[in-house]
Amino acid sequence: MKPAYYNNVNPDLLAAIPLHATKVLELGAGAGALGAAFKRRNPQANWIGVELMQEPAAMAAERLDEIYVADVESDRVELPWASWHAAMDAIVLGDILEHLKDPWAMLSRLAACLSPDGVLLACIPNVGHWTVIDGLLRGDFSYRDQGLLDRTHLRFFTASSMLELFQRAGLAASKMRAREIVVNKEGFEAFVESMKPWIASAAEDLAVVRQRWLSLQYVIRAVPSARLGISQLPGAKAPQEAKAIPGAEAIRGGKAIPEPSAAQAVRVRSRASKLVIVMLAMAPGFADVRTRLPLLAFGSLVDVEVHYFERSAQIPDLPLDLPKVLIVQRQLPSSLVEWQQTVQRLEAKGWLVLAEWDDHPSLFAPRIKEHFDRAPWASVKAAHGVVTSTPRLAKEIAKVRGDDRILLFDNRLIELPPLKSSPTPVGAEAVAAEKIAVFFGALNRTQEGIELMRAIAPVFRAYPQAELVVLQDRAVFEAASVDQKRFVPQLSYDQYHQLLAQCHIALLPLADHEGNACKSDLKFIECAAHEMACIASPTVYAASIDEGMNGLIAADVQEFAVALEDLIKNHARRRAIAQSARQYVSEHRLWSQVLTLRVEALEQAWRQWRKLHT
Repeated sequence: MKPAYYNNVNPDLLAAIPLHATKVLELGAGAGALGAAFKRRNPQANWIGVELMQEPAAMAAERLDEIYVADVESDRVELPWASWHAAMDAIVLGDILEHLKDPWAMLSRLAACLSPDGVLLACIPNVGHWTVIDGLLRGDFSYRDQGLLDRTHLRFFTASSMLELFQRAGLAASKMRAREIVVNKEGFEAFVESMKPWIASAAEDLAVVRQRWLSLQYVIRAVPSARLGISQLPGAKAPQEAKAIPGAEAIRGGKAIPEPSAAQAVRVRSRASKLVIVMLAMAPGFADVRTRLPLLAFGSLVDVEVHYFERSAQIPDLPLDLPKVLIVQRQLPSSLVEWQQTVQRLEAKGWLVLAEWDDHPSLFAPRIKEHFDRAPWASVKAAHGVVTSTPRLAKEIAKVRGDDRILLFDNRLIELPPLKSSPTPVGAEAVAAEKIAVFFGALNRTQEGIELMRAIAPVFRAYPQAELVVLQDRAVFEAASVDQKRFVPQLSYDQYHQLLAQCHIALLPLADHEGNACKSDLKFIECAAHEMACIASPTVYAASIDEGMNGLIAADVQEFAVALEDLIKNHARRRAIAQSARQYVSEHRLWSQVLTLRVEALEQAWRQWRKLHT
């Protein structure tokens, strides 16, 4: 196999690993790429790898906590099976079972290594893929260097035989996701057309057969059969798919719960019943951190089902006693009464409706504010409760609602980005030649930005190696009287993080007024994760930045200019602050640290609400 093969990361397998798992065993660890990716999501995780090949295992040793070079089916190399017994929160098998002589026995052995709340995850090739069937019909079953008919594959499975494989090991699939990868669209459509007579004669469903034939692999999450006493929601889909769920209800168009400490939150415990979470993002643009990403975190749990919609949704009818929460982000209904009626219809079907609200309306653009003013705070007032991001905003919402049914979920990242490769310049000439990108990019900060640009222009003229990067705000860009500047138009969330990865210093000015005081420190968290040294206003940011340690606080634009010059000319200080900032995010601001308690908070909110309404 080529070295790149051992460095592959299966994104569907990564997304399926419980985000809060603290002890993980991976068979077929390769060069440790999957484990390294997960440890950026949960730095506290202890990842143990087993790899057959010596060369990739040597690379894995630099990434993982433990690595064993061994054939797992051989008795010649002793593995610490006894210490692994009942100890693993997750066991990961990425394209491994098909290579084993006796995968049934191996699964049984691994099942005994699961902790009481552990999950076994496997990605398995589907021999029922259309290319294999097409080849068989033509009399061809030739082994190849890679792919479904890899010459090292000893066992072959279809979706149904995969489930049987797990059942024989005392495991039951809690979630099963098809990896539909179209390798030859025209060829596939021609194959389906030729097979339609058989589909009709076999009374098969065309849509089901198409999915089965397109599924290159399946990612399965399984738990001991005895533990799977939970109802299942058919057709589980990952949040990014955003497909409609058939159903009857169409939607278009105080005292905050304290945040737990990381030590309290990092624990793995299964709940007695499944929880269904539906997120309806009404203003999805650049709201990933409040919508899509939380669902990715919740969806990593085996007993939580998640669904994501944008701007409209069909909410399914589910059993009344099944815990289920609908979170509606930034809904701006034209009528309070009409929205109350919608909430009441959902209430009758057992849905807890929460309003996700993350900004003070005084910060809205004029067009959005006009819409908001038609029925001020209607979604917040009509919902059973609210999810918000800061204590200050929670207090404002409590005044509007007149109650304390508010969940305080601060903004967090799903994962840390890869570390930057930044060699330390040696000598005065090297320091002077070092290219430094200075980032400015935030919505609703035009006035602060213009004033700041005037103050820092002399710094850029004095240090030509520094480049100003302005995201989206053309007025701020034009106000910067410097030669070395670059304007970047609006980006997607992923593109935005790619831009941050290229920058070294972040400028985070924020005027002191009520609307801004309700904002979160998200910009600092995002920039800090990318190892950027941040200079920020005291408004909001003083609560997160330890002055001089993980960032710098500037009370006015003159202090911004002084701090910027200091960071440009002092590489060692800039790097120390940047590394400390990233460490702060790693230890305090990742979803893995609060996932359990946030799921419990949602489930508890549903149970308390149901108790009051039954």
